[in-house]
Amino acid sequence: MFGRHPRQPLDLLLPSPAVSDDLPSSDELSAYRKRLLVDLMPAYRTARELLDISHQTQSRHYNVHRRSLEFNIGDLVWVTSLSGIAMGKWRGGKLQPRREGPYKIITKLSSATYELEHLISHKRLSPIHIERLTPYYSFTTINYLN
Repeated sequence: MFGRHPRQPLDLLLPSPAVSDDLPSSDELSAYRKRLLVDLMPAYRTARELLDISHQTQSRHYNVHRRSLEFNIGDLVWVTSLSGIAMGKWRGGKLQPRREGPYKIITKLSSATYELEHLISHKRLSPIHIERLTPYYSFTTINYLN
């Protein structure tokens, strides 16, 4: 600290390490590296196996109550409002609607993202993650929605 190395209680108990100017040669370093890799490989394999087991266990626990959703092109959905970044305006307040829509699915970009179009304003949203989508249910059938 500030150019000084204060002595600790452990320094008083243990002898100071011997200072050596002999640096190991490149052959010694190479042999040490190979030995270290061989010694650490079982630990690496064990850690990898435990990570895989943990990953499987966590995914199994996550998927117990997970509902699998998949939408087709042309399906109607609600979009969960997040913030002004996604919808172009700030949403908030406890009496504000939690979802906007209905939106029609235009294209499926990947297994988890879709491109949507609002039925009335024809505003397009892309990409929207599947977790923000809820199937659209209506009590009345409107012909122009289909």
